Amino acid sequence: MKQKYGARRAKGALGVVFAALFLAALIPIGVILAEDYLERPAAAGEPPKEAAVSSQTASPAAVNPKAAKGRPQAESRPESDPEPSFPRFGLVKEGEAVSASYFDDAVFFGDSLTDGLGAYSSLSNATFIASTGVNPDSVFTKEAITLPGEEKRCTMFSALGRSRPGKIYIMLGANWVGLNTGIEKKTFLNHYRAMLEKICEQQPEATIYIQSMLPVSREYEENTRGNNRVGLTNAIIRDYNEALLQLAEEMQLYYLDVHSAMADGAGCLPGEKTSDGMHLTPDYYTRWYDYLLTHTVPGEEENSQPGEAPREVSSSGQESGDEEA
Repeated sequence: MKQKYGARRAKGALGVVFAALFLAALIPIGVILAEDYLERPAAAGEPPKEAAVSSQTASPAAVNPKAAKGRPQAESRPESDPEPSFPRFGLVKEGEAVSASYFDDAVFFGDSLTDGLGAYSSLSNATFIASTGVNPDSVFTKEAITLPGEEKRCTMFSALGRSRPGKIYIMLGANWVGLNTGIEKKTFLNHYRAMLEKICEQQPEATIYIQSMLPVSREYEENTRGNNRVGLTNAIIRDYNEALLQLAEEMQLYYLDVHSAMADGAGCLPGEKTSDGMHLTPDYYTRWYDYLLTHTVPGEEENSQPGEAPREVSSSGQESGDEEA
């Protein structure tokens, strides 16, 4: 009897083991069949299938509907951010006016027109590196700038290298443009490009604005007083400004159409806003400043990094009898 009972117990144990093994083999198969069933599209007229919710993988709102009433969940971001609404380079369009502190780390680099902007506008917090009669080539050779604490003058490019501005505003060209200058447009643009390349290399972190050349008065254009010896006309200025815009786009720099803000309906500098046909009256520099306030690159932080440029580094001494900017 004991032997038969022991044999029956052994057979029963083996049966339990085989049953467990059989169930273990069936469960994965069932899961696979269930997943395949859920993934197959429903037949016409068949109610939609609903997948089971796992508390380990479902969101809190799925497991507990009350969780959806709490702090809103962050929306998923698209794989690629949309293009910004402002250009990354080229023509800067009008926007909301910034505060004066935007120019705390700005350097204005140019000729006597730029020097006048520093003298007669509200840009007392910016740095001006400017000299009368300079062009895109002589900024590297003409020792016209006196730095604080130094007796020997240096070039405008050297003075710029002593600083680390966040923004650089460039206006040059009026002294090299005209029918009688002997400078061809191609030569002018080659020198302008070379100047920009060196400035970009010297100041890789700065935002660079190329400012258009300003118009001249009708009287100056017609040479009524005999002071337009270079043969400068507004048609030439507009043509060169278009070329500067194209250059800014090619070099992925920003361009400011200050010309349009300063010209009258005929495309000339208003006669009552200039004393010599080229330079502005003190009150008209304010118009230039107002334009700059409303034409900036969106996203530029004000007071980001105060510039290290030395103050009062401009030199505007007249060196010839010709009218020079």
